[in-house]
Amino acid sequence: ARQLNQTLGSLAGHATKTRRLQSVAPTAACAAACDGIQCAFDDSQALSNQVNGGDAVAAFSAMGDLVGAICFHRTAMTCAVASTECGGVVGASTLDLAPCFCDACPTFPKIYEG
Repeated sequence: ARQLNQTLGSLAGHATKTRRLQSVAPTAACAAACDGIQCAFDDSQALSNQVNGGDAVAAFSAMGDLVGAICFHRTAMTCAVASTECGGVVGASTLDLAPCFCDACPTFPKIYEG
């Protein structure tokens, strides 16, 4: 239990980093260029709010869901990284681990589910 509390407690230090996942709202031009990017932004913001909400258990679950959201919205996010209309909406590093999480280990985003 102590180790779990330490792990969950350390999430607070990562909360600021998760908010940076997608901190710039997509413009209308970006949304037109990359179908689904507004939904990806909305989902990531909602999950980031859960991570930063102060409830360690909810934060832990939301971190797993953030990985799942990257996989689910991968096409839109990849488009946003490559599109000049979407500059800054998605950082390229956000997708760095997508091949591992989404392709090689497709059940990874589900590991936190009961």
